[in-house]
Amino acid sequence: MKTGIKLSPTLLSLMFFIAMSINSIANAQKGNTVVTTSPALYELTLNYQFHSADSLIKISDQKFKYDLSYQLSVINHYWWKLVSAENSDHYAGLIESRLKQMESIVQSDKKELENAQLFAMITAYAFSARINLHNNSWFDALAKLSKYHSVIGHSFGRENEFPAFYLTSGLYYYFTAHARNKIPVLRLFLSNYTSKDKETGMKFLLKAATSNDFLIRNEATYFLMKIAFEIEANPSAAYIYCNSLLNATPDNLLYQYYRFKIYLSQGKLDSATEQYQQILKTAAKNNGINSDKKKYFAKLCDNELKKYQGTTKH
Repeated sequence: MKTGIKLSPTLLSLMFFIAMSINSIANAQKGNTVVTTSPALYELTLNYQFHSADSLIKISDQKFKYDLSYQLSVINHYWWKLVSAENSDHYAGLIESRLKQMESIVQSDKKELENAQLFAMITAYAFSARINLHNNSWFDALAKLSKYHSVIGHSFGRENEFPAFYLTSGLYYYFTAHARNKIPVLRLFLSNYTSKDKETGMKFLLKAATSNDFLIRNEATYFLMKIAFEIEANPSAAYIYCNSLLNATPDNLLYQYYRFKIYLSQGKLDSATEQYQQILKTAAKNNGINSDKKKYFAKLCDNELKKYQGTTKH
């Protein structure tokens, strides 16, 4: 038990990033391309038009009840609401409910999963582990990661056939290799997992970031930003990726918050302060979120500024 507790932060690091993969994608296969099936819902969510997205879900639920990609777009919406508020239990419950619906759809079909369906279930199990991590349920998350691995394994080697897999495989390869390299003891837990190096993972992510599909491209760019900023300690590269995200979805408060953090990491207090004011303006003019969500990122910025000021005093 003690060993498990000591490993928890490392498992969190590995599983959080794997679980973050494709957190806003729903796809359907059409030839060799990937096309989004719920673009309106994604666009509303990524631009923090949550009220309009909620209304769209209400009128779409019955029609798309058995559509896996639609269910994922709803899960994505709930996840964005979860990470944009302090009280997340309600949204975690809604996500779990949708995941059970997806499992039920697959089990009742009893056919081999097509690429789009496989992609959907990879994402579903990733979300499931992510919720356990959010609630600090380490062992439940580890069990979910095992199920996630059993599903994603079927997608390896299909990347050219179904380009969305460049994203899932890229994230998987990069972060499992990162975990092995950072903490050797984790190799015991990952010994049965498919092994690739970080370079292969990065190559796949960079390819996904050039996808013609907006959602694939957006998610790959998001994780390239996180890797550059949080792992590779390269805020200059992270800044480029962050700007690319904001060019596509300028009202996304999470992306604006990342740009604020990047400025602070570079010691650019004036730019960070200006970005902080932009966050306040964007939130204030947004009628698609409630007052708590308008204040949430301001609180995060205040906390980061306090930490920054405390660091610069020493």
